[in-house]
Amino acid sequence: GGGASDAEIISKLCTWYFDNESMQNELEAWANKNCRGFDVADEEYTLEQTALFNEFKSLFEGMMERHVEVEMGSDLATVYEAVERDLQSTTSFHSGHTLVLVINACTEFGAFHEMMTDAKEGFFCWGMPPLEDAETGEIGVE
Repeated sequence: GGGASDAEIISKLCTWYFDNESMQNELEAWANKNCRGFDVADEEYTLEQTALFNEFKSLFEGMMERHVEVEMGSDLATVYEAVERDLQSTTSFHSGHTLVLVINACTEFGAFHEMMTDAKEGFFCWGMPPLEDAETGEIGVE
């Protein structure tokens, strides 16, 4: 024990996630390189899309894991436990609630497919929490 508090862990991870231009640039370059096989009209997902999705998840999780271990001196298990505990207590912006939405969006195929079709159309968007209103910047709470 004696490590960072849950709130510190979550705040650091949120800051890394939302203010990380180099990560965004790397993910955007990856998406732009791999988006040709995606189309908004897709009714079924192809094996190629599934393979790319798995590659993307590994890329993102690898970035997160490196950050957690190198910059925060922690590990993913500790982070996930902190997020889990925080979910019980708060829905503030820098919270486990926001991180779960974000991580789910990164690891959920539908969201990935949408990101790739956007990239194909030249509108790569990364890092917006799914419930954030693009016009007002406010977080919608259920």
